[in-house]
Amino acid sequence: MSWFTRIALKKRWITFLVVALLTGTSIWATITLKQELIPDINFPVTSVVTIYPQASPEDVMNGVSIPVESAISGISGLEQLISSSTDGSSFVFALFEYGTDMDKVNDIIKSNLNALSLPDEVRSLPASTPQIEDNPQLYAIDINMMPVVSFGLSGDLSASELYDIAVSEFVPRLEAIEGVYHVAIEGGSKDKVLVSLDPEKLGQYGVSVSQVAAILTMQQYSSLSQIENTGIGTTELVLGDISDVQLGPAPGTTITRTNGKPSIGMSVMKETEGNTVSTANAVIDELSKIEQTLADDLEISIILDQSEYIENSISELTRNAIIGFVLATIIVFLFLMAFRASIITAISIPLSILIGFLAIRCFGLTINILTLSAMAIVVGRVIDNSIVVLEVIYRRMQQGEAFRDAAISGVSDVAVPITSATLATIVIFLPLFFIGGIIGELFVPFSITIIFALLASLMVALMVVPPLSNFTVSKKAETKRKEPWYQRLYTVILRWSLQHRAATLTIATVIFLSSFALVPVIGTSFIPTMGNKMLTVNIEMPPEADLTTSEETAEQVEQIISQNPEVLRYQTTVGISTSMFGSLSALSGSGSNNITVVVYLTSDTQHS
Repeated sequence: MSWFTRIALKKRWITFLVVALLTGTSIWATITLKQELIPDINFPVTSVVTIYPQASPEDVMNGVSIPVESAISGISGLEQLISSSTDGSSFVFALFEYGTDMDKVNDIIKSNLNALSLPDEVRSLPASTPQIEDNPQLYAIDINMMPVVSFGLSGDLSASELYDIAVSEFVPRLEAIEGVYHVAIEGGSKDKVLVSLDPEKLGQYGVSVSQVAAILTMQQYSSLSQIENTGIGTTELVLGDISDVQLGPAPGTTITRTNGKPSIGMSVMKETEGNTVSTANAVIDELSKIEQTLADDLEISIILDQSEYIENSISELTRNAIIGFVLATIIVFLFLMAFRASIITAISIPLSILIGFLAIRCFGLTINILTLSAMAIVVGRVIDNSIVVLEVIYRRMQQGEAFRDAAISGVSDVAVPITSATLATIVIFLPLFFIGGIIGELFVPFSITIIFALLASLMVALMVVPPLSNFTVSKKAETKRKEPWYQRLYTVILRWSLQHRAATLTIATVIFLSSFALVPVIGTSFIPTMGNKMLTVNIEMPPEADLTTSEETAEQVEQIISQNPEVLRYQTTVGISTSMFGSLSALSGSGSNNITVVVYLTSDTQHS
């Protein structure tokens, strides 16, 4: 491998020029990399959510869930199909084989759903509830469905007025931002006249539901009392005798509250290729501009900003990497006791890492907690090759050899060992390429980052460090060198180990086996806890409770939550949300009138 060094030394100015160009390109690649919390993950799953107003779980199952299952069950690659039918809603979850083309699968499902024969109440719901775009609604579960920014709009206006402001002022301006895919709105439905028929009284008076519906559609009304006094049949029976008539939110709609105030909830989703941090920051900036044009009684409350989590995580990992870089440089200086030699080895760390980021860019990866963790791990390793090469050149030049001879001979002595050591380390991470499923999606970028950073460190040691040695290493010859302190200490320990080989192996075995006892103490997890601390409060209401009753209960819960000093902010959803999270709640059996409160806590909150 020493021929790399010969090439680099032949025309050193060309070597420095290439290094400068490579460094500039790597810096550009690093700056323009997408920043995400975790790597992009392609989930081979999809879901279908359907709202069936005022239908019992059995009617939902027979009228919606079973037909939707039939629209999915015949698709190739399907592994598992799960459905959940609750009061007024259906959720169907489909898991496919890993590697399935989900774009093609979702197109097939959409086509099959459009061809289904579903109850009129299901098909007509989008016309009466603008917040629901389609019914059934296909949700392709994807990491990009996580909103980059969620916020609430509240003020001294009705929910429907807030909704109109959200549609006219917020949605067009936010969706015009580069990287924004969609702005979803929760809540804001206008109150409707709700007629709740009493089944017992219908049977007592011999009146059918279709008869009542026909009578109501034939007339126009100007007040609730006029509706209640509508005659049923030829007798003195009126609608109020067999039903409860009131004004309120229609079944299947959602009520949102932010920090204890009635609000409209909005969530901004980014495009698949969008940069989470830049998109979120652009959305926050635009919201600041919009807020300046709103009336004084309107308030925007930011609930979720993914850029904060990502920037905090990246900042923490970057700080750890910088600390590792500084400590590694100090250690090298303490061992070599030569400032200029320490600087030359320190150069290999940022250069290797920058080349690693260039590789990340070439593979279409992102800066995230896993790729940054990989960089933090290799900080101490990438300097090893440079230390070995520099030390052998330094020693030969101190003994009087000419620079070029010392560089070529020195690298020839250590090229094979450092190359073997680097390749052995790389081989350790190669198996990560063969991990399938979601774990592979996460750790393949981790492996790529480490491998290319290590390869870069090897090339830096063979081609960059030798040419630089002439400028930074003293040429003063010292044929008699004082043995350094660490070498004297190591020599004593080595002699003892060789003289007591059985004891040495026994101690090593005991330490190795004892390390396994730390596993229960350390614990294990899929990925570490990150981002802001939060918790979710789910409240299951009785089946007979309407949305108005649920909202009153939610207000009582909010009063308790707001009294906790560790609570930063919270958002309440009454009913089944039309978001992915509402769909997952439906899968768990949540009813259409249940309450979900997402609470964000201070960073120093302790788990209990």
